[in-house]
Amino acid sequence: MITAFNRRQTLLALLNFLVGAAAAVAAFFFFRFAAVMAIKGFGVSSSPDLPAWIAWTCLILVIVFGILEHRRGGGHAEFHETDLFPGFDLSSGSGYWANVRVQEVTAPAYFLSQIFLAAPLQILRGIGRLRSRLPESLDLEQRLASLLETVNANPAWHPLRTYTDRAEEIGCLVRMEKIQFSPRKGSVRRL
Repeated sequence: MITAFNRRQTLLALLNFLVGAAAAVAAFFFFRFAAVMAIKGFGVSSSPDLPAWIAWTCLILVIVFGILEHRRGGGHAEFHETDLFPGFDLSSGSGYWANVRVQEVTAPAYFLSQIFLAAPLQILRGIGRLRSRLPESLDLEQRLASLLETVNANPAWHPLRTYTDRAEEIGCLVRMEKIQFSPRKGSVRRL
């Protein structure tokens, strides 16, 4: 049970790292392309390395702000929860038309921001998965199997105070998603 959980966490962490790396590469090439277009648009003669330096700087800023967002408990946001969502009154024709026109800019900007944030957030999620693996020991495995049988024997919710002496095992089973846990009720039950 523990070995399977740890293997799953490791594989999911690897997937998180790959998605984060792909998002970082996409962000780098986007910023490099934007820098090339801006330099050509302004007609500035510059070093051929300047767009790459601008892209690296932007990517570092995205990673730093992604880490700060993660530390605050944030992450990917729904479009209607962001400042990019226009809140026009749709009851009139002009409000509806303004909403459509504004979303032509804000929706792609939201999409790009979520791709850019995917790089640090996915990498941090992968690190979290690696840190959430359980220590492999035969004693813990037997205690988890015994407690899982006890919890599965009763289909109803039971209070956590029933298992005060087995808090570590309850925490492990909840982390492994072998039992349901309700923090509001302070109780557990079988899946």
